[in-house]
Amino acid sequence: MQTNETKLTAEQLLFRSQGFVETVLLKSDMRERAEMFTGMMNTARELGIEEQVYNIAQNTAKEFGEPELWELPQSYEKKVPMQKFSLDSCLPELLCDYVKAVADNVQVDVEMCVLPLLSVLANCIHGKFCVRFPHSSHSEPLNIYAVTVASPGERKSGVFKTFTAPMFEYQKKENERRSPLIAEYRAKRRLLSNMFESSTRGKDADEENAKKISLELENMKPVNRLTLNVTDCTPESLTAELADNNEVMGILDEECGIFNNIAGLYSNGVANLDIFLKAYDGSPYVATRRTKENIYLNRPVITMGILAQPDAFEAAINKPEFIGRGFIQRFLFAFPQSKQGNRKSYSSPIPSELSDQYKNLIERLLDMKMPETDAAPCVLGFNKDASILLDDYFYMIENRLKEGGELVYIAEWANKLFAKCCRIAGILHVCSHEPTELIDENTAMKAINIAMWAENQAHMAFSGTAFEDETTRNAKRILKKLKEKKQNVYTKREVLRFCQSLKANQIDDALETLDDMKYIRLIEEQTRTKTKTIIRVNPLIFDK
Repeated sequence: MQTNETKLTAEQLLFRSQGFVETVLLKSDMRERAEMFTGMMNTARELGIEEQVYNIAQNTAKEFGEPELWELPQSYEKKVPMQKFSLDSCLPELLCDYVKAVADNVQVDVEMCVLPLLSVLANCIHGKFCVRFPHSSHSEPLNIYAVTVASPGERKSGVFKTFTAPMFEYQKKENERRSPLIAEYRAKRRLLSNMFESSTRGKDADEENAKKISLELENMKPVNRLTLNVTDCTPESLTAELADNNEVMGILDEECGIFNNIAGLYSNGVANLDIFLKAYDGSPYVATRRTKENIYLNRPVITMGILAQPDAFEAAINKPEFIGRGFIQRFLFAFPQSKQGNRKSYSSPIPSELSDQYKNLIERLLDMKMPETDAAPCVLGFNKDASILLDDYFYMIENRLKEGGELVYIAEWANKLFAKCCRIAGILHVCSHEPTELIDENTAMKAINIAMWAENQAHMAFSGTAFEDETTRNAKRILKKLKEKKQNVYTKREVLRFCQSLKANQIDDALETLDDMKYIRLIEEQTRTKTKTIIRVNPLIFDK
C-alpha cells in the first residue's frame, strides 16, 4: 500500500495502520473492504511487519464492533498473458501473405491459421527429410503434432478446408494417374499367385518354378492408392495405412475424434498410444497381428493437425494415460482469440495469384521423392550463424528449466521444445530453399520466434487441473466441500469426516495451502489437555 508519491516505510505503516483500518471499515461492501485490506497487508508483508499490522487491524475492527477483516482469496486460475503471433518475424514472405489473406477471408485471428498451415506443410514432406541438431549427430524428422483450440462457430472448418484443399486435390489427381497402374499391379499379382498355386499342386507341380514365381511375387513393388490423410481410424488400422503409404501419414482433422480412438473408443477403453509415440520420432514399430502377417515399420512418421473445441481438448488433456506417457507433451498448441461479434457480412477474397503460389508450393513439396525403402531421409543442416542462434536459444531454455525457472512446471513439454524449434526450421527451409542448401540464420530466427510463441501457448494449455500437484488437488477438493456446507467454523475432525478418503497428513498440507491463499484461517486454541485447530472460513468464498 502506498501514498500517491512515496512508498511507506515500516514505521510509517505501523503508525498509520489504525487510521487505514478505520477507512476500510467505512466501506459497507465486504468485497471492497477485502480489496483495501489486501492492499494494506501486501505492503505489510513487503515491509516484514505482517503480524503487527494484522493484529492492529483485527483489534481495531473489534473495537468498532465490526466483523473480522479478510483478504481476497487468491485465485487458483493461472492467468497467462497471451503473446500475439508476429507473421512478419515468423514466416517466409509467401506463407506470411497467404496466412494474412486466409485470416481476412475467413475472418479469424491469424493464430487460427498458424498450426493448420504448419501441419499441412509437414504432412507434405515428412519422411522425406530430417534436420540435424547444430554440433550434434542427432536428427529429428520434419513432422509435428499440433492442436488449435477454438469454440464452436469460430470457423475452424473454413480455415481447415482452405489450407488442405491443394493437398487433397493433389491426392485426387495422383490417384487418377495411379488407377491403371494399380489395376495392372493387381492383375499381375493375381496371375502370379494362380501360377504359384498351379506349380505347387497336382501333376503340374514344379518346385523350381514355384520358387521362381514366389521370388517374383516377393520382389513386386506394391502400387497403392495415395492416402495423405486419415481421420476416424483406430491405431491398428493406422498401422496398415502407414505400411501402404511409405510409412508416412497425416491425421489432419477439424474435429478431435482421433483422441477418443487413441483412448480406446474401439478397444474397451484400453488406450493404444504406442504407434503415436513411435511415429512422432520415426522409431521402428512392429504391429503383431493374430490373424494376419505382422507389420514391420522402419521409420513410421505421423503428422497430426487437429482443430478442437475447448471441451474436447480439456477431456483429452486430462486423460492420465495421455499425460503420463508424454503424448500430450509432444503437441504444439494454439488458443486464437475469438472474432465473434466483430465479423462483417462480406470478406476479402484471397488473391488468385496468392492462391496459385500456395497451391504450387504444396504440389512442389508433395512431388519431392520419398527415400527408397530402408534408405535414410535427406538430412538438413544449419550454417554457422544459424547454429550460433540455436545454441543461444538452447541455453536459454535450459536456464529456464532450472529450479525456480518459469519452464519447470511444464518441463516435460519444454524438454522437447528445442527439437520442435529445429523441426519448424527444417519445414520453413524446404518451403523457401533448395534442400541441398544449409538452413540459414534468417530461417533459424523465424523458427525460434515461432517456438517462443508456442511456449506461451503451452503455458495456457497446461494451466488446467491435469497438471496440478496432489496438495493443490486436495485443497480444491476441501474448498469445494466448504462452499457446499456454507459453515463459517470447523474443527479439523469435521474436515476429516467429510474428506474420509484423504489421510491426516494430506489434509494438513491442503489446509496449510488454503490458509496461505486466504480461503481459511487456521487458529490454534489451547484447551486444558491439548491444542485444537479451529478452521475459520473466509466468507468471501460464498460470494462466488
